Amino acid sequence: MTDFADLLWPRVQRLTAAQIEARNKEDDQDVAVIRSADWSQNTELALEEARGLAAAEKERRAGAESKASIYLAAVAAVVPIALPICTAFYGETFVKLPLPLQFVTLLLFFATTAYLIGAAWWAFRTFRVSVHHRIDAVEYARIWSGKGLSARLVAELLIVTRLNRHMVNWKTTCVRQAHEFLLRVLISFTTLVVLVVSWQPVLTLWKFSKNYVARLLDAC
Repeated sequence: MTDFADLLWPRVQRLTAAQIEARNKEDDQDVAVIRSADWSQNTELALEEARGLAAAEKERRAGAESKASIYLAAVAAVVPIALPICTAFYGETFVKLPLPLQFVTLLLFFATTAYLIGAAWWAFRTFRVSVHHRIDAVEYARIWSGKGLSARLVAELLIVTRLNRHMVNWKTTCVRQAHEFLLRVLISFTTLVVLVVSWQPVLTLWKFSKNYVARLLDAC
């Protein structure tokens, strides 16, 4: 039942208080491990890897925000295309449809609208201001005030990268949700258009087939 509900309306499971507490403890443990590590061994390689990891996380964040911008543009593009089609259909054709088909097309219209709003909502949430960690002026002053400059810089880079992981993961989750909703917009809107365009030819073909069969039966 849950899988079917998620299929109709994708959701993100919220963390419980216990899960949040466990995650925070894990963060503290990881930070402690990073600080206690001996980065004086092959420091140049460690610094290169730390910078590469920080750059990869920054690229993940930029990629998520870039995709969210594209999805918002897609939502903005769908509205002016869909509005005239729906206005024309529900203004003229809708009343001519059989009652069951009226119900189906109206349901698809509401579903498409809801999915479109959901896609825009999740895309906007990608840009929500959240906690971001970085090496600031004070941290640089502390690093430069002691010995083992490169080793301490490696540790701080890895720590801020590790602490930013939750924020980046949340942004990618928002983008994934926006993608899921846009996929459902495409399916529901395409189905609606197919019904709008094809119902009259199908009805005509049905009447023709019915009359043709009736003539054959009469001829027999």
